[in-house]
Amino acid sequence: GNYDCASIAINNIDKALSVDGVDIRIFGKPQSYKKRRMGVIIASGNDYEDARKKASEALKNINISKN
Repeated sequence: GNYDCASIAINNIDKALSVDGVDIRIFGKPQSYKKRRMGVIIASGNDYEDARKKASEALKNINISKN
């Protein structure tokens, strides 16, 4: 195929979800292509900046392994 890697593993989702107000949606696509969205982090907060900070904190906890 014309993909970046055959499969990926998204690690530490539980740690990312421990950030208050954060939810994660993983799309379950079988292969990764460059710049292909494989999921999203959804965050709510007191205001835009608070939600953005929480999303960034959650993202720092996630680790992607390419197989």
